[in-house]
Amino acid sequence: MSVTAEEPRNKRDGLTEAVRIAAEAFTAQSWRDINMTEIARAAKCSLSTIYNAFGGKEQFLLYVVSHAVNVKMPDIGASDHDSLRPEVLIWLNLHAHARFLAADQTRQAFANLASLPVEVVEPRRPYFERISRLCDHIGQLTAQAQEAGSMRPGDSRAAGVNMLALSGWRIGLWPLVLGDLAGQPDLEQLTDDAIAPYLTEAGAAHMAQWRSSRP
Repeated sequence: MSVTAEEPRNKRDGLTEAVRIAAEAFTAQSWRDINMTEIARAAKCSLSTIYNAFGGKEQFLLYVVSHAVNVKMPDIGASDHDSLRPEVLIWLNLHAHARFLAADQTRQAFANLASLPVEVVEPRRPYFERISRLCDHIGQLTAQAQEAGSMRPGDSRAAGVNMLALSGWRIGLWPLVLGDLAGQPDLEQLTDDAIAPYLTEAGAAHMAQWRSSRP
């Protein structure tokens, strides 16, 4: 993006608003249906300003794709609290990601990502980078839970990847591949099912106690 500090503030604000509006459109409809004239009008920003700043319509939309996916994915470790056990923190992080994937806006965003040419990698990169960090984070929590005797011993990162796949990817990606974006799965049950095989008896008891005490 080539906006400089010397440009008038209203022009910068217009570009920021154009990105926000386009990101909302990207998660609500096919990107081929996004009307740049309507976006510019709603953002009170001229088309020439948008195209000059980003290098053209395609470059602008590719920037918006990255922005739309990146800002809507939950922060890694956002569910962490010092007072909670590591297996509980794993459950909360898995569940947060499952909620993200199950949202209608996310499914539409993924449908748009899937429609991009395979060689267009850049818009997909923020999501995959955050997924990698989430795998690392859950792996670290798994190692802590293994040391505490709450989870079964083994490759902690591999266990984290498996739990993440079971709780999240089949919600967001499998329906997309199958062409079925309708319906809302039971996210709590899916999260329970993902973590249960890795819990020891003590870990399962701790999880049950925590679940029963939730408001």
